[in-house]
Amino acid sequence: MLAVKTPIAFLLLLALGTCLFWRRRARSGYLPVLAFSAGILLSAIFGATHYFFKPMENWMDALSVGLFGLFWCFTLWRTGTLWFAIGFHAMSDYADMVIFAQPNTGNHGQSLTGHLLNVTYRGPDWLTGGPRGTEASALEFLILAVMFVVFARLYPATERRSNGR
Repeated sequence: MLAVKTPIAFLLLLALGTCLFWRRRARSGYLPVLAFSAGILLSAIFGATHYFFKPMENWMDALSVGLFGLFWCFTLWRTGTLWFAIGFHAMSDYADMVIFAQPNTGNHGQSLTGHLLNVTYRGPDWLTGGPRGTEASALEFLILAVMFVVFARLYPATERRSNGR
């Protein structure tokens, strides 16, 4: 049971730190155009740090990470809180690495030890993500597009939310 609880705590702290550092800054502008510009800029920087400073990364992984960052900024703008982004980030990292044993470049393209399922990914790297995991897969862009559309319908813009407060 400790093997399951330890990654949960770590990934929750990782998501909390990441969201507080990157996404919170997107809300700093009071004008919607400034907040939107800050979100795009910070998400691009977030993706670039993965591309340039993480081993084995490629452009698809950096782009999907940047788009995830933009999605989380979008959830912040629509809800006014970071909690959805923090929970989603922690949950998706936990599911990817601990439950489904996806490879991770931070672990030299291998699955983490102690994962719950023994899943193997077969197919071309553009479809499976290869050693980078499904985050670097072309399917990730379709999933992200669906997430933007669904969240926009579930949380429509209101005057209170759209003015950056």
